[in-house]
Amino acid sequence: MSAPFPATVRGMNANGEAFETHTHLNNLSRVALNLSLTQPVKQEAKLFIIIWLTPEPSQDAGTPRVAIRGTVVRVEPKSTGGSTVTVAITNYRFLSSKTELPL
Repeated sequence: MSAPFPATVRGMNANGEAFETHTHLNNLSRVALNLSLTQPVKQEAKLFIIIWLTPEPSQDAGTPRVAIRGTVVRVEPKSTGGSTVTVAITNYRFLSSKTELPL
């Protein structure tokens, strides 16, 4: 699926510092996803990603979301800065409107 779904990404950057950033998906399949990051990450880094399954996320409206844990399998630097990152999905869970976001 190719859609610009908003996503929140948490993890450790290449410098070993925790980060949380907002971005959009470039591509999503049942086994992997691709997104752009301004944070530098290393291959094999573990990431936690919340995908909002709508172009306009709203916590108040109970927007459907998916919580994903995954491992970075490819990092491609972009000439404009940042990188395009491919993440293999290792675990996922659909979140209901009443589900609190994991920390």
